[in-house]
Amino acid sequence: MTSLRRRNGAFVGCFLSLIFTTLLALLVVALPPGITLAQGKASPARTLPQVISPGDTFEVKVTFTAPADVFNSIGIRDTAPEGWNVAVNALWCDPVPEGGAQVVEGNSAQFIWYGPFDRGTKFEAVYKVTTPQDASVGSPVFIGTMEYYIGNNNYVEVIGEGGGTVYYISVDMLGNILKYQINRDGNLEQAAEVSSRDGKVTISLGKGTACLGKDGKRLENIGVCETYLPLLPESHYPVGKAYNLEPSGATFAPAFNLTIGYEDNDIPRYVAEEGIYISYYNATAGSWVPLTSQVDTQNNTVTARVTHFTTFAIMGTAPSWLSLYWWTIVAGIVIAGLLVYFVVFRRKRARPTTTK
Repeated sequence: MTSLRRRNGAFVGCFLSLIFTTLLALLVVALPPGITLAQGKASPARTLPQVISPGDTFEVKVTFTAPADVFNSIGIRDTAPEGWNVAVNALWCDPVPEGGAQVVEGNSAQFIWYGPFDRGTKFEAVYKVTTPQDASVGSPVFIGTMEYYIGNNNYVEVIGEGGGTVYYISVDMLGNILKYQINRDGNLEQAAEVSSRDGKVTISLGKGTACLGKDGKRLENIGVCETYLPLLPESHYPVGKAYNLEPSGATFAPAFNLTIGYEDNDIPRYVAEEGIYISYYNATAGSWVPLTSQVDTQNNTVTARVTHFTTFAIMGTAPSWLSLYWWTIVAGIVIAGLLVYFVVFRRKRARPTTTK
């Protein structure tokens, strides 16, 4: 009897275990596939959601403190898994990075702060990541690098993770200042597109563009400022303002896109909007040289390919008959004046004199 009870107990135990295992398997199958995020580096600290699903957009927060007072700048580059899309905004960070927040190669967020900093200064970099719909289940890894720089703003020695020497070029677009990494030979390490705060001027340089001064050396600073218009050719009229791209004589290979904006009321009478173009001033020849340009009448912009720095402006050409028209008016006024003069003069001479 006792043996029978033991057998029945063992049978019931096996049966209950089988039911439990089956229910657990069904529960796992019914759950949506999850992606468990992992950190490739624990320093600096990174805040990630534990589990996400394909197609989710989530926030990544990187926090750290300045370890010393001597650093002139601090940079962070955080990389999401390949194929995942990253979005950045400098205003999401605290403090706002003066060097900007940029997306590099689609899945990396880069932030740069310029100091000097006090030891213990806290930083918080925030960016957003969107997981592709076809992301596979697993444990994708986020990898971050942190660099501390000493030296001036454009020539810096990396003393943190990464090693080597890093160079930067500073771009000042009417007060909107950003910095981009450039190699020792003057080639941009990343694409650069910078607009002035009012959106009137934009320069777009591709990755690998050689940015050299007149002496053939790597550029450290470039800038754009408003300037006066040198003497214009006959029948040529300015559209909006002129801009000086500095340093004068700097060269770029391949050419970059220069876009200048204008207002509708900037276009002179008798000048066709579709025919306006960007022209540059050749100081040596003392003349303006027109560039092949694309006019966007919807957004009121003109774009041209540029290979060097000098003075640039949008121009329009009036019809040739306009000059003849104005000269005809001037000639008519002169002739009318002469006629009036001779008529009055003759009348005075012909008037009889009276004697008393």
